[in-house]
Amino acid sequence: MPSSDVPPSQGLRSTPPPVPPSGPAGGGGSRSASGRFFALRASRALAFGFIVVALVAWLVTLPGVVAALVLGAPLAWLASKRRLLILPILATVVAATVGAFAGALYFGGGAVPARLLSGVLAAVAVGPWLVLVQVVLWGRSHVPPGASA
Repeated sequence: MPSSDVPPSQGLRSTPPPVPPSGPAGGGGSRSASGRFFALRASRALAFGFIVVALVAWLVTLPGVVAALVLGAPLAWLASKRRLLILPILATVVAATVGAFAGALYFGGGAVPARLLSGVLAAVAVGPWLVLVQVVLWGRSHVPPGASA
């Protein structure tokens, strides 16, 4: 019978080491490390998404992006008050897509296939960014009472 190099106490079901409590001795910050990490990642993603949306508006279709923002932003803003996020996310994506196509087709210039393509690009740029805004706003409004933001 072959012997194993792993002691029986460190088998497949070992428990993780205990996490030290966060507080003044853990770094002196008012936020936990995961909260700082989320805030940093979310702000980077929001900034990058805004740059992408601005580039699509500048290079492809300004009317499509503006219409998508006008229709999708209120839904993204109001979703922070909801308890669940799945329906508001779907509603925001649908509203941004409808707005992108409506703005690109009605106010855009060029042939109809070109305007449809610009509506697709505007919807792909604006929809996920509005969903990210929605999730960040929802996360900030649903912080547990004892957690520091």
